Amino acid sequence: MQPNRSHDNNLSWLSLDDNDHELLDRILRNEADMAYRRRARILLDYMELQDGDRVIDLGCGMGFYLMAMEKLRKLRLVGLDGETDRLLRAQIECSTPGLSSGDIHRLPFADGSFDKVLISEVLEHLTDDSAGLRQIYRILKPGGILSI
Repeated sequence: MQPNRSHDNNLSWLSLDDNDHELLDRILRNEADMAYRRRARILLDYMELQDGDRVIDLGCGMGFYLMAMEKLRKLRLVGLDGETDRLLRAQIECSTPGLSSGDIHRLPFADGSFDKVLISEVLEHLTDDSAGLRQIYRILKPGGILSI
């Protein structure tokens, strides 16, 4: 696949094509924070999402990335967040059945469970980021992608 440069002259896109960018334009159209709009594209592109991947969004909040990923590809998605109120909103925003409340320091998943892991705006909230990253590494398949 040829890199797409239509949405940012300074970036070469790894995995997002023109259709993906058009979809993200629609999803992000009401987002006022330009840095967030750009960061969201970069994180999603970096993950190189492929149909069938098992992906977890740690600190999924209200489900923006889950909603975007389920529109971009046919994925097996899981979302985890420590805030129950945010998970209730995520249930409204996306159709991901795998939403659960939990702590990144004690992830309830088997070793090597996920092809891709997304963690956005979360590390700064962890009491022990090294321990959290060890847990993330544990659940990521060898050769998997972690997008921070």
